[in-house]
Amino acid sequence: MTPQIVVIVLGSILILAGLLGGGFELKELKMPRIGGPTRVFSLIGGIAILAWGLNMKTQNTGHGHDGSHANKSASKPHMGVLEFDTNRQGSDISYFQTPSVNECSEACLRNDDCMAMTFVQGASGGTCWLKSVKPPKTPRQGMISAEKVLPN
Repeated sequence: MTPQIVVIVLGSILILAGLLGGGFELKELKMPRIGGPTRVFSLIGGIAILAWGLNMKTQNTGHGHDGSHANKSASKPHMGVLEFDTNRQGSDISYFQTPSVNECSEACLRNDDCMAMTFVQGASGGTCWLKSVKPPKTPRQGMISAEKVLPN
């Protein structure tokens, strides 16, 4: 059962309690009789929870409607995992100072010619090196690299 369905069922039960005032049983769920202000609160809360449940995005299980393995994140370029203490030497497009490795990754994503990046940590931020290819990894203390992952 998905979280969305659980939320919708909970909202529906609260609405039912607010409308009927309790005093009913649903399998193992026993709803005692409730008074006026509690009924109003239950009804309003149930409507809010039901609306939230209906607006929840369903989680991607990795399966398309036809049962195939659909990867929605593969529909646009994104940066792969950060490779700590790793350098990708050579094939530089450009380099510049930047406050963080995240800014460096974003710069690579925005540059169509960038296929990888290496961030060299410094005292206040660091230097971002954008790469035109995906050079091989070499261990290097204090450097963080990543590859751009392109859609299939």
